[in-house]
Parts: sequence; structure tokens; C-alpha cells
Amino acid sequence: MDNAYIKPFISAARNIIEQALDAEAVFDKAFIKESPFIADDLLVIIGVTGIMNGKVMVTVDKNSCIKIASKMSGGRTVGFDEITKSAIGELCNMILGSTATIFANQGSHISITSPTIIEGCNIKVSQKETIFCIPIKIPDSMELVINISTDTIYA
Repeated sequence: MDNAYIKPFISAARNIIEQALDAEAVFDKAFIKESPFIADDLLVIIGVTGIMNGKVMVTVDKNSCIKIASKMSGGRTVGFDEITKSAIGELCNMILGSTATIFANQGSHISITSPTIIEGCNIKVSQKETIFCIPIKIPDSMELVINISTDTIYA
């Protein structure tokens, strides 16, 4: 995937994490993930259409979910419940919404769907498209991975 299509995702994630969590996002080296892959705890799927067609799948472990939701609720301690899962879905929605805005400001267009949240252990995800992964570490042992899976990019 061309770096020009990846930069808006990274920029949006950096900005939203900084705003919503008051924390700095540290990006590990991006890589291509083989299909199928296993996701544990929480998988947030958001469809993407426009300049690219496919989906973005964000994987987050349970510990990170709890810590992220606690930060998003002003430091209140939370458990791994529906409100926590909803907070993670909203964080992902904010990142993808910001990504869409960045693309629009560059003269391109993407639309996103509302998030689908899947919880479980050993969730086997199979994709025919290449999966481009962006691992993100956040201070206090939080991390998430943005998995971009698109089959067509229209320049």
C-alpha cells in the first residue's frame, strides 16, 4: 500500500489518541499481516468506501480496553463491560472519522460505516485482501493495532 494512503491513518490516530487519552502514540514499524490472523479480546471493524474499498479492523487486548476506557472517562476505573467496549468503538470511530477528514482535505474521499464490535478469544479473521498493520503503543501499557484491508485504491 502506498505510503500516501497510510499517512492519514497514522496522523489521525496520533491526533485522536493525544486528544482523547492525553497521551502520546508511539508507532511501531508497519508490516503486512498474513491471513487468516487471530484476534483476541476485542475486534472493531469499520467499513471504508471511496478512494479505497475495504475495511479497517482495530484489535485491542482486554487490559488496553480497560485502561483506554478509564482514561476516556476521566480516570474513573472501569471494568471490561459494554460501556468499555462502546468507548473503544467510539475511539476507533473518531480515528476513522478524522482519517476521512484528512483525505477530504487532500481532495480525496472516503466514507466509513459505523463500528462493528466483536468480542472473544481466538477470533479467526480471514481476508482475501492484503492486511497492512500499524501497531500503536500508548504509555501505561496500552496498545492497539490498526489493520487496513482494502482491495481497490482509486487514484
